[in-house]
Amino acid sequence: DRAMRLQAWLFDQLGDRDRSIKTMRTLLAQNQNVAGDLNNLAWLLATRDGGSHADRTEAVQLARRAVTLDSGAHRFRGTLAVALVANGQLEEGKEEAQRAIEMARKTGDEEAVAELRERMGEVEKRKR
Repeated sequence: DRAMRLQAWLFDQLGDRDRSIKTMRTLLAQNQNVAGDLNNLAWLLATRDGGSHADRTEAVQLARRAVTLDSGAHRFRGTLAVALVANGQLEEGKEEAQRAIEMARKTGDEEAVAELRERMGEVEKRKR
């Protein structure tokens, strides 16, 4: 599993988002209850350039499941926020982003705060 996660990450870093998504799907087919894997696939789908409506809808579903499995993970909530905005659910996405930011600040993860704000801005621009 660790090797497949690394492989998915490498594909994404090399610009091959499709192979990264395919690898994450294979990994999730083995175990659909790993919050981190659900979150990672949701992120890949939500932030995919030229992604389809089906991708964005699936991203929201996956991110919601990840948050359900681990509601204390601010990065998972951040992914849900980005997925919601990418899917056109702006108000709910902004509310979720605020929750994620508050949670990240409580843990001192200012890097996550900055990343989420940047990503939310990028996704909102794409939706215009």
